[in-house]
Amino acid sequence: MNSITDLLEYRDGVLYWRTSRSGPRCKGSAAGTMRITERESARCYIKINGKTFARSRIVWEMHNGPIPENLFIDHINGVKSDDRIENLRIVTNQVNAMNQSTPKNNKSGVIGVSRDGNKWRAIIVVSYKHITVYHGASFEDAVSARKKAETDYGFHENHGRKQA
Repeated sequence: MNSITDLLEYRDGVLYWRTSRSGPRCKGSAAGTMRITERESARCYIKINGKTFARSRIVWEMHNGPIPENLFIDHINGVKSDDRIENLRIVTNQVNAMNQSTPKNNKSGVIGVSRDGNKWRAIIVVSYKHITVYHGASFEDAVSARKKAETDYGFHENHGRKQA
């Protein structure tokens, strides 16, 4: 089997076929297909020898070698289709969860802040534990408590951004 670098060339976050292959895979064309998954923005997948790989994983491994077991690729800016090597980092699942965008079904507009009857609740999940950081009448205080908790627990500065 050919190595990945024999098959693909990296240019600014996109991979291009080095050789012509069957179907639409002609030399110099962009490799992969964009897919939208249930919770994410578009992400590119590439099929090689019958197996499908996320483009971000291929890019990381082309530059840094194999990804150790139980580690994940995090898109620093949250844009899953932005596979430039400078936008990728390798992290644990817990650290990856500390750089999430606000879910599309979030009603308050702020990750971790929700209504609880006639009050506002702000929670944060750290080491798989839900911690209530605010429960009271003020939405602004709930948001402030949540943002402070993100800082205190070392969440990424992009955590809670709107989905791209």
